[in-house]
Amino acid sequence: MIKMAASHRNSRESEALENACTQVDTQLHSDTSQLELGRLLGLQQNHTHTTVSGVRDVDYPTLSMQLPALSGLPYVGSFKHTPLPPELVEHFDQMQCNCAMGVFPEINRAWLTIDSNLYIWNYEDGGDLAFFDGLNEVILSVGLVRPKPGIFQDHVVHLLVLCTTVDIVILGVSFTSSSEDPFMEMHLLPEPLFSLPSDNIGMLEIRGTENGRIFLAGDDGCLYEIGYQAEDGWFHRKCRKINHSSSLMSYLIPSFLTSKPDSLCQMTVDMSRNILYTLSKGGSIEVYDLGGDGLSTNRVAGISVDYIVQRAIQYSGKNDRNLFRPLISMSVIPQSEAMQVHLLAVTKAGVRLYFTTTPNMVKSRPTILSLVHVRLPPGHTPSWSTGPKIGVTVHQSLCRQGTLFLSAKEDDQMDYLWMIDSDMFPFQNCLIESRVIIPVNGRTWALSERENTWNRAHLGGLLPPKVVTQHADLQREFVMVTAQGTYSFVKLKPVDQLRHVLENGKEEEISAFFQLHKDAQACAMCLILATSDDQMAHLATEAYFRFGGEPCITFPQSSPAVQPTNTMASPSLGLGSQPYSSPSQISTMPPVSTTTMGGQGTLGKAILGPELVLSGKHNGLCLYLARLVRPLWKLPLLEFRRSHANEELGSSRVTVDELLAFSKELCNLKQFLDANPQLCKQPEKEASQQKDHNLHRQMLDFMRPDTMATSAPLQLQQNMQAKYRTEARAMEQKSLHEVYQLVVMCCECASLWRLLCEAQVSQVIGRLSANVKLQLRSITFCDLVVQGKGVCSELIRTLLDMYIGDVHMTDTLTARLRETAPCLFSEDDATISKAHELISLSKRNEDLHVRGTMLKDSLKLLSRVTGKLNLTTTCQEYYFAHYYSGIINLCICAASQADKKDLALHYYKKGSPQDDIEGATLYDQRLSCYEPILSLLTTLHKACFRISVSQSPVPLEPGPPGPPAPQIDHEAEFEETLSSVLRSQDELFHYVLYTWMIQNDLKFKLIHVKSPFLEQFLHQCIESDLKLSALAPEELSKKLTILDLLWRYYERVKNYGSAANILGRLAEGEGSHFNLGERIEYLSRAVMCAKSVSVTGHSSDGSYLHDLQDKMEVARIQLMILNEMGNLPSDPSVDEAIRILNGSLMDISTLYGQFADEFDLHECKLAILHCAGHYDSGLVETLWRNIIKSVIDEDCTVEERMRKVENKLLTLGQLYGQTERYFPVGYLIKLLEIQSCRLEWNEGFIQQTFRKVGVSLETLLDIYNKLMQANDPIWSSHDNNPLHLFWVVRVLVDDFFAKPDSVPIRERNRFIGQLMSAVSDFIIRLQTMDPSLPHLRKTLNDYEHLQSRLSKMTH
Repeated sequence: MIKMAASHRNSRESEALENACTQVDTQLHSDTSQLELGRLLGLQQNHTHTTVSGVRDVDYPTLSMQLPALSGLPYVGSFKHTPLPPELVEHFDQMQCNCAMGVFPEINRAWLTIDSNLYIWNYEDGGDLAFFDGLNEVILSVGLVRPKPGIFQDHVVHLLVLCTTVDIVILGVSFTSSSEDPFMEMHLLPEPLFSLPSDNIGMLEIRGTENGRIFLAGDDGCLYEIGYQAEDGWFHRKCRKINHSSSLMSYLIPSFLTSKPDSLCQMTVDMSRNILYTLSKGGSIEVYDLGGDGLSTNRVAGISVDYIVQRAIQYSGKNDRNLFRPLISMSVIPQSEAMQVHLLAVTKAGVRLYFTTTPNMVKSRPTILSLVHVRLPPGHTPSWSTGPKIGVTVHQSLCRQGTLFLSAKEDDQMDYLWMIDSDMFPFQNCLIESRVIIPVNGRTWALSERENTWNRAHLGGLLPPKVVTQHADLQREFVMVTAQGTYSFVKLKPVDQLRHVLENGKEEEISAFFQLHKDAQACAMCLILATSDDQMAHLATEAYFRFGGEPCITFPQSSPAVQPTNTMASPSLGLGSQPYSSPSQISTMPPVSTTTMGGQGTLGKAILGPELVLSGKHNGLCLYLARLVRPLWKLPLLEFRRSHANEELGSSRVTVDELLAFSKELCNLKQFLDANPQLCKQPEKEASQQKDHNLHRQMLDFMRPDTMATSAPLQLQQNMQAKYRTEARAMEQKSLHEVYQLVVMCCECASLWRLLCEAQVSQVIGRLSANVKLQLRSITFCDLVVQGKGVCSELIRTLLDMYIGDVHMTDTLTARLRETAPCLFSEDDATISKAHELISLSKRNEDLHVRGTMLKDSLKLLSRVTGKLNLTTTCQEYYFAHYYSGIINLCICAASQADKKDLALHYYKKGSPQDDIEGATLYDQRLSCYEPILSLLTTLHKACFRISVSQSPVPLEPGPPGPPAPQIDHEAEFEETLSSVLRSQDELFHYVLYTWMIQNDLKFKLIHVKSPFLEQFLHQCIESDLKLSALAPEELSKKLTILDLLWRYYERVKNYGSAANILGRLAEGEGSHFNLGERIEYLSRAVMCAKSVSVTGHSSDGSYLHDLQDKMEVARIQLMILNEMGNLPSDPSVDEAIRILNGSLMDISTLYGQFADEFDLHECKLAILHCAGHYDSGLVETLWRNIIKSVIDEDCTVEERMRKVENKLLTLGQLYGQTERYFPVGYLIKLLEIQSCRLEWNEGFIQQTFRKVGVSLETLLDIYNKLMQANDPIWSSHDNNPLHLFWVVRVLVDDFFAKPDSVPIRERNRFIGQLMSAVSDFIIRLQTMDPSLPHLRKTLNDYEHLQSRLSKMTH
């Protein structure tokens, strides 16, 4: 982000914009507080219970009883009746079998079938009649679908699907369009695009998807799809019929063995979730998953009507089964309306049944179909006695965006159309709906909504209540088809109802409307009319000021002031009531006095300080402004893409037309505020703080319990109340003026962005600096308005730079900017613009002298306006002009002018004290001034390591070689610039520069810098506190980097003692900033430095060296323990121990007691004993026994176990093999031979392993001889193993025979003598053993043979 100087914008203006922005954000948040439909219905997280509504008075409140003045409030506009075309009426006389009628709202057409003929006409005027008579059978169903892309020619925009009992025909539909009507004239292609047999299956409904798939509902109960493609394939024809309900097995079962099929009568597709639902005539609902991409089809769930009825009766308490069956229609509930509920089914009695398709209502692919809510229609509430009821007469229904239409039969000649929706009751914690009954002449054949409900204010996600987006929504138009023709009507928005109320001019109606919607909402609607409807502007403005209320100051006795609405509470719509509790309804500002009463009120409640309650005029203005800017407020204005040349191009997310409409609404609001200056005029100068404080103190004293016990003088009360009313108006006036400033800035920023879009914003973005691009990458309209004045200046400057040299265009842009954005482009910007023009012209001038003069002149101009200047952008211009000295001088000059008393340097040297606010502010300003110099150095430094393309021997393009590219010595350029910067006398800049050098890995270069400030900089770092564990992560990283530099610096200047001291303290410091391996590395370096101290003659550090070496040895054991801990199973205690081991260096006692002994790390215990020189034979033998046991007890094969034992002995033998006390060979051989005897290992395995460790044959023979002479009964306690030791020694002797060189020649004769003695003794022992012992005879023979061979060796 670009750092702008504090003087670049007025602090009070910035504060005003931020305050107003907070108001807008508050209103935007309140507009998103509407509960999701599932929560309004009180759904359970699991599906164990089905909730019920429609049985309480709160569900369907009677407006005429609560607010009688609004009893005539209209809900729909006037009906427009278009009769059937006269030429169609006479065709009914020729009907023989069937007729049907429907509507295609997406193309403004109604349709009629009479037997095999199809007629389509424009239902708005009855014209453009088209017909198709190319079929011979009765048409059963008609459908209009979108084609798959890339299959047909571009003029075919829809497909008309006709189904008979014999054929399925697909016709192409195209249109002749005009600028006003894209569907002015319809054309049916004369020849069908596809035709295929229906196999005597009646397709009762046709439904298409947005990606061009066509589904058919068969009277055999199956779901079919028409698959089509451009050409025939290897396995599929261009057009085919696919059955998604039957498997291959169904074709093998005779039809007389199956039950009568339940015909499908309706389908509906949820394109937001890619789910298709089917409804049969019997009332069964099935769910088909179309896949995440909408290209597959899999049946996942189904539910019968009996189950639905049973569950509905169980949870609703209504035993009348006719309430819940039959089902007449289904409607999907897309993700934009609800997340937890997915499908709505309507019964003939008008009962709404809500379903979900996912378990626990999580967002996933459908797997179930579960009834989660039952909502009874009007007529089932306790107070409903005389009101009309729907009855079991509903035959048509339509539900979209929370609005439900039910067409109920009154008699053969008339229907009643019920409209039920919740638009009048947003922001509730339960579903509250209004209803209206409309008589319809004739039976309703079809009911649909015209596809024109797109609005700019919808930002994705859940649709907000209509009251939020009504200023941008088009009117919702509905079409109803009867035998008398078509009826079209619009559903009135709340603002349309306000228009009707204002036209009537009755004060009681206007007052009741404000009571119904509350002041803020009603005032916002008044502003919609006042800024968009010239005819209603005067009446709306008058109502806004008359009924908008006044601010007041209250003394709440409990906190919070607004209690949450009870979910089960019934809202009253009477006078003074609050029908819904949106946060925007009660907007308060912080207490006037922050003093809180210490005593208790008369009712025992703490009395808080006075609190300002703003008026409906204020809140309505903020609410309307929030809704105007809502589409762009948090929207990133730019999106970036890569070009073919891999260049990043930025483009506006908002089009010029959208900006035009957006700016028009904002400008209309500004014009309204300008036309009514009394609303947002700048408040008068406030009274002194002392006077206000005295008044507040008097008021609080008056509210104290001891004062309230006696009557205060009436005059005092009246004076204080009048004063507080005046103060409330003044505070609201201040807030309104801040909102006005925000409106002005919004208008200017929108106009500027529109100007940029007209001038190709991508070209403007491409000319911006990298820092500005980085900020623009994620900048929102809110950021641009509130904090982006500097960015706007950069955009304006860049826009003007694009047309340097074109005087006419520059003048035009300048005039337009001053007209539409005077706050963003003032007269003070002219000097900067002139200087930038000089810089730009200098780049085009090849005369170096003239070029230098232009750059120096620009520097003189800019040096006078550094407080207004954007240093980053200006220095980038100097960079591209290769005017590096200009960057350095301008930045140093700007820093000097910003802090002429060097308070920032004092602030830095004092350790940045928190109470020095002025010093901190100046310090930040000077840092922002130094930033361009550091950016320049960073760029030049990186260029030293960048390989230029021109250095490659491969030419850039074919042809003869071009002129040689100029060679730039980037390293020399960097060195020269760095030297120039180091010559500066700005001490604070030197400290900043040293930090930059550290961050850019220039530590060695920094060490060689000759500067009077370097020693002080390093000295300050080394004296800083080394308690690193108390530092924040970011500060810790910086501190460690500097400390790492310090010891290297001391090492380089041969101050080895200081270097060793820092390294040692770093290694011993507690905290998680280093792991144990890094601490050992620091210790190792510290040892090396300490040794260097000894070499240089400083013998006083010998004890420190010895101490470091001891710590190094203990640290290695600690690392061994850490590695062993890592092999243990994960456990909280193990994890904590690992953390502690990494956190600091520990003494050897702690390592033994808290870790090695605690977690039974036997090898680590042995290492600790060896390190400490502590000998306990019993403990050592116990440790070895546990080590061997842990290896043997592992679950593995015999070979793997033997290999692991061998590896363990070899590893530990290398460590302790030279020390008999910690490597007791005799004990280990006995222990292992017992295990070898028990586990039947190879007889020579143990002694051969010890040979590898380094134990000599003489020692092994002696050990085994002692084991034999001990006559330990353990050898005879195992079956078949009394001869084990004999076999082991036999192998030992055989090994000697195989490699006699294993015994030195000087000792060989003596060793042979020992063998002769031992073998003779073993033969005697064998002869005394039980002759029946298995293998005894063979063993004795083997030993006699050994004796013979040994005898020969002695000769």
